[in-house]
This record gives sequence, C-alpha cells and structure tokens, in this order.
Amino acid sequence: MGVAPPDRDAVFAAAAAARERRAPWVSGFCELPRGAADFTARASEMAALEKMTAEDQSGSVVLISGPPGTGKTTLAIRAAEVLGGAFRDGCFFVDLRGLSDQPLGPAEAASRLLRALGVAESRVPAGQQDRAERLRGLLRQHRTLIILDNAASESQVRELLPGRSPGLVVITSRRSLAGLENLRRLVLEPMRPAAAADLLAAIVGPRATADQAAIAEVSELCGHLPLALRIAGSRLLSRPGWTARYLVSRLGDARRRLANLTAGDLAVSAAFRLSYDQLNDQGRRLFRRLSLVPGDDAGPALAAVLAGCAPAEAEDTLEELADLGLLLPAADGRYRFHDLVRLFATERLEDEDLPADRKAAADRMRRWVLDVALTAGRWFGSVPPRRLRIQTIPRCSRTWNLPRARPDGCGSRARIGWARSGRPPPLATTRGWWRWPSPCTGSPTTGCPGGTGTRCSPCPSRPPANSATWPCRPRS
Repeated sequence: MGVAPPDRDAVFAAAAAARERRAPWVSGFCELPRGAADFTARASEMAALEKMTAEDQSGSVVLISGPPGTGKTTLAIRAAEVLGGAFRDGCFFVDLRGLSDQPLGPAEAASRLLRALGVAESRVPAGQQDRAERLRGLLRQHRTLIILDNAASESQVRELLPGRSPGLVVITSRRSLAGLENLRRLVLEPMRPAAAADLLAAIVGPRATADQAAIAEVSELCGHLPLALRIAGSRLLSRPGWTARYLVSRLGDARRRLANLTAGDLAVSAAFRLSYDQLNDQGRRLFRRLSLVPGDDAGPALAAVLAGCAPAEAEDTLEELADLGLLLPAADGRYRFHDLVRLFATERLEDEDLPADRKAAADRMRRWVLDVALTAGRWFGSVPPRRLRIQTIPRCSRTWNLPRARPDGCGSRARIGWARSGRPPPLATTRGWWRWPSPCTGSPTTGCPGGTGTRCSPCPSRPPANSATWPCRPRS
C-alpha cells in the first residue's frame, strides 16, 4: 500500500474498529414485551430508577427483587418505556426463565444480546467466556438498557454484567441474589392499601366509581398483591354483569379465594407454585405445616417442631422459603405469610399430607407452645423455675378468658373444645387471654383440693405475677 509502518498500524486499527461497528439496534432480537398501559403504582421505585439514569452516566446495575406477584417484570418494562429515550442504542429484554425446568444459560443469553447489538450469528464466539467478553466490550461502547428478567441465581447473570458502561442493566428475580456486588437494590412488597385500590380502579375503569368501598374490599382480599389485583380486575372486565360487591362475596370464601383469582392462563396459585416447586422435600413439608400456626409469625424453634428437624436446619429452610418469596421476613429472625400464600400453603397441606400427619404436627405444635408458655410463666413467677414443677394441668383450672370471636380459630366453639381437652389455645398462653382461678388451698403433701392429684412444689398462696402456671383451684 506504500504506507509507512506507524501510519500502517493506525490504518489497520481504524479498519478493525470499523469492522466491529454494527447497527446499534437490530429489530427482532430481545424486543421488549408489551407493557401495562394502566400502570399507576410504584411511583417511588420509578423515581429511583429515573434518578439513577439521570445521575449515573458510568453505568448501573439494578436488582428488582420481591415475592411472586409483586410486579417486578411489569416495573422493569415500564421503566424501559418511560426511560427508553435516554438510551440511544436501544432497550433489550431477555427472559432467563429462572424458575423453569430449563433456564436460559449465560452463554445463550449472551448470544442473543450480541445478535441484538448487531453481531452477525456467524461472528458470535463459540465459548461462553468469549461471548461474555465480546458482550462487555460492546456494552462499553453503547448506551443501552438491558432487562435480565426472572434470574434464578448469581451465576446466571454475573458474566452478562458490564464493567464501566454508559448503559443500565435491570435484573429481576424472586431471590435476593446476595452474592452479586456493586449493584443497587429495589425490594418490592405488596402495595399500600390506597395505591392498591387505585391500581384496581385503573384496571376496572369507570365501573370502579360505582362502589369505591367494594373496590377497596376487593383490594384487601387480594392482599394488595399486584398480580391478584390484575386478575380480579380482569374478571370484572370480562363479566359485565358482575359488580365489585359480587366479587367481594366470591372472594370472601377463603377456601375458594385462590380458585377465584384465576383469569385465563393467569393464576395467583400458579405464581406461588413456581417457587414451591424449587424447594426440596423438607422445604415443602415445612412450608405446608407452617400454615398450622395460628399466630402472625413463627421462628426457627417452632419451625423445627413442625418439620421434625434441628432448629439450625429449620432456620436454613426458613431462609430458603424467604429467598423464594414464600415467606416474608419479620422482626428478630421471625417469618410470616402473606395472606394469599398462607391459603396456598393450606391447600398444599390438605392435598399432600395425610390426615394423621397433619394431626400429629398440630399436636406437637400445641404441646410445644404450651410448654414454652408454662416455662416463661415460671420465670416471671415468684418461685424460681427449679423449685416449681407442674406435671399436669388440673381439670379444675381450665378457665380461659378468650375473646368471643377471633379469625385464628379461638372463638366460642374453640373455647369449649380447649376446655374439654385441658390445653389452652397456643395464642392464649402468650397473649394473656386466660383468667386466674381461685387461690389454691392445697399443699405439697395434700395435693390439689380439686381432686386431680396434681402436686405443687411449693403450692403458692396466690397467683405469681405475670405467670400462667397457677396449678389448681379449690372445688366449687
């Protein structure tokens, strides 16, 4: 060519750079799915994403995580629709199918993104590492927004993330993906009541104004879960003769609520089932049996009793359930159900556990709760725990001051049943719903005057303060 070596090197470098240039946006690859036109929620999360886009020009990675049905994918797509103008080289969407039997591997995901960025299929590297390096090189030169939807693990997305890049990568996952570093996190939860009612009203349209109170009740019965709200709204739209009040009556039957939250191929229970299928046998068993707990939450000790395992093993299983969005973390290492997830767990318990196994687990739970309550009462009593020992609860002391009706099965009929069985309700022993009987006149030698043969060591002359361990009362 007659070009001196220094100039020849510059010419060759420019030619190589020109060969690497491709159309920044190839139609037909990794296109965004259709978004929700009635999207009215998640204003604070949208504002956070907009702020990241405006302030950070060196590239960001955002993880949107949360339980099933909270609208992670919907939020990511909405962000791409709203912020897409800031990404001149395109917006791309890859479904990683993290919860399916055949998730998309990082090599295939990188290949799809390379082709979307303009690399011819024949020039896509064969090896996974080479594909990842080529992808990071292109992302360093292009300002793109990439959505990696439904990630199962850190390893599925780690090699797809760029270093310094002018673009934005949004990952959605039910798991927290705690092993990923240098990213920002948005954790979605069920919506606030007012925002949930607004979303349902936006889905239903003008019909929502006819009975706004019923709309709020439907939202409450849906647990303020975006997926459930969308299904409920779709059912109203597909049934012109239905009113919101009629839908309230259908959803009011707890045993049929999940069945009613189905519209075509959309079902709330199907979303929960995807997470449930990821569990091992012990995780599924504990998940089902936690539906037996009458309280709001549970910890590792009670979980171990229900699952029949060590507390440390139960704690690891609880963490796995929380990581899959089937439990919500509460305070001090405790966990709770979302209302609809509890209904799903109850259904799984009735379908998969034998009646004898359900009864045995419930009996173990009641005995454990009673033992804990009695032990706690002894610690708060005037007699040291080592000196006070109660072998049985006398029949004469079965007086429990319970509310007349409670949603967890401690109503008037339950009071009669507990009184006959001689065991207080688990919640009664921990929430103060008992009534002290008359002062005991027995002694360690004469025993209980009620005639049950229970002996107290020693038998106090009055109820210990804040204690549930009063052993007996005189025969009336």
